[in-house]
Amino acid sequence: MRFRPLFVTSIALALLPLAGPAYADPTPAPTPGVTQPVTPPGTPPATQPPPEQQPAPEETPPPPQETPRTPEEKVEEGLGVDGGTERAIVELTDPAQHAPVATQAAAESVDVLLQPQDQSFMVVEGTAAELAKLAADPRVSSIHRDRLYSPAEVTPNLSLIGADQVHQGGNTGANQAVAVIDTGIDVDHPWFQGRILAQACFSATEDAGVESLCPSGATEQLDGDAASATTPKCLLGSVNMCDHGSHVAGIAAGTGGVAPGAGIVAVQVFSRINDEDLCGEAACLMAYESSLRRALEYVRDLNVARPIAAVNLSLGGWLYDTSCDTEPEGAVFKETIDALLAKNIATVVAAGNEYYEGVAHPACVSTAVAVGANDNEDRIADFSNRGGRCWTCSRRAWTSPRRCRTTRRPPTAAPRCPPRTWRARWR
Repeated sequence: MRFRPLFVTSIALALLPLAGPAYADPTPAPTPGVTQPVTPPGTPPATQPPPEQQPAPEETPPPPQETPRTPEEKVEEGLGVDGGTERAIVELTDPAQHAPVATQAAAESVDVLLQPQDQSFMVVEGTAAELAKLAADPRVSSIHRDRLYSPAEVTPNLSLIGADQVHQGGNTGANQAVAVIDTGIDVDHPWFQGRILAQACFSATEDAGVESLCPSGATEQLDGDAASATTPKCLLGSVNMCDHGSHVAGIAAGTGGVAPGAGIVAVQVFSRINDEDLCGEAACLMAYESSLRRALEYVRDLNVARPIAAVNLSLGGWLYDTSCDTEPEGAVFKETIDALLAKNIATVVAAGNEYYEGVAHPACVSTAVAVGANDNEDRIADFSNRGGRCWTCSRRAWTSPRRCRTTRRPPTAAPRCPPRTWRARWR
């Protein structure tokens, strides 16, 4: 999804000073508290009285001063009432008071656990009496529990597809494996521990400014952590461009994913493209067709301890509104996809996120499983490509602005990609 232009616009608007509308009356507004005389048309302006004769502006009364809070009012209700100690956040009136408040607090009452110097709070642990004593310090504005928040889970999505019921029946994919052809995998992530069965890397460097993402630097690697997503070439400043594959693998077969017991075959197929004109930034990741085809053939011929149930491709290229089996782009993939299917391996491909009435290649191959996106209400997500035809477009709309007629939404410009390269797709 390409929200960056929208975000940039929003940030720019947020930084602009507030101004009146373009059609606003240029006459300055009257000064509050000063009576403006009404002058009939044609009357010459009256002579201004000397300054000492002008009425003095009305004085704005000072805001009422807040009544200082008592120590009891500063402490969250019920904090520490069970008689034990409790972890609490102490809000300070001035961040500069961290050291003196913490020193005094540690000496007189609570245990100081955390002092983030760039924040106006600290974390302590103490009894109700100790916290009340700390609250008496005028440099403390309030004390409340250091509350716990659970991480966001995929449980609602698992329930939406019925995976939770399958898990309850004891089916977690423990005797099968899934191949993820993507941007590699974080081999040290706890969600994947003990279940990465094989790794490979096919990272072409045919063109100038293109670098391999294989840890060895070669265009092919089949040993060690060949699909590692933490290599230096994956980094663009502090951003890891290779995190997409771990994201996809986590959904498919991570500890909290759809098949939490399945084995994982991780294959890196992307290359680093150092071309700002193409990427819109200093570098980006793309996959050559040659890398994709070698990866699919690698999975087809791979022998691992568990049978591979599916191979996942969360990427895409050309847009098609019909099957692409007989097209040159589709035919070269259909042969391998059919060979995988003959070995009971389904090829699951992202339909794409271009709001298109059709799918992105190679999801257009008839023997592939094209997967779009649903929202939490189990409805097709607005951004998702989908079946049905209300667009009237060229099948090569991917490489040019989409000039289509539609009954659903106005024409939208499609992103530009070089021929026979694929971008990773979030889905």
